[in-house]
Amino acid sequence: MVSPADQMDQAMLGMPSREYYLTETDSAYKAAYLQYMINVAKLFDADKDAADRDMEGVLRFEEQLANVSCILLRFYNTTQHYVIYIAP
Repeated sequence: MVSPADQMDQAMLGMPSREYYLTETDSAYKAAYLQYMINVAKLFDADKDAADRDMEGVLRFEEQLANVSCILLRFYNTTQHYVIYIAP
């Protein structure tokens, strides 16, 4: 009997799609997202300078992840990405 397999997939980024990170035309969205992350960090009593620095780092990290992530539309057909393996 074949049981459902666990799947590992790429995680979602903070903004709706990877294109928000990769194009300069969306820089207003990136600035608003960065400010949002800073505000949330300060709600958790983060120091303003640390929140600015750390959330800037988080945004840069998400940009790097966006550069290596797949376009979301490619994941609609999962048979193209997963190999079915039946354990003996």
